[in-house]
Amino acid sequence: MRHPFFAIAFTSLAIACSSTSSGGSGSGLQSVDATSTCNRLINECKQAIPQDQCQTTFSVIRVSQACVDKFNSATCDELAQAASGTEDTCFPPCTAKSTQHCVGDGTINICSNEGRTLVADCAETCKTAGKTYTGTCGLSFGAQTADKDKCWCQ
Repeated sequence: MRHPFFAIAFTSLAIACSSTSSGGSGSGLQSVDATSTCNRLINECKQAIPQDQCQTTFSVIRVSQACVDKFNSATCDELAQAASGTEDTCFPPCTAKSTQHCVGDGTINICSNEGRTLVADCAETCKTAGKTYTGTCGLSFGAQTADKDKCWCQ
């Protein structure tokens, strides 16, 4: 069974990377050390997560310092339990499931199918797709349009 921490991030970013996202560093948010996070989840917590998939997922999310602290202090068993608080601290609940909204600071807020908020960096999201962020997040870019806010890559 995958840790909720990874499952929420991966599921949400699958939505964001396909036709969504925004870029930047997010107000008061920071990038996750994808290498150490993935090493911990895979090597210490024995999660069956492909290293490249894990790295891609965690390289684009932005979290609070409280999330980093909670994740770093949690045991593998605590990370596997939603009740540990890591899930609420890192991915707060949201009600508008399957939606995403550009924040205006280079990030996009995504409300996952599970009702959890995830913040993705647009530039990093585009980079993982082998593209460059245009600097535009929204419903349109040039003559192109989308049905949801997204990070526009080229």
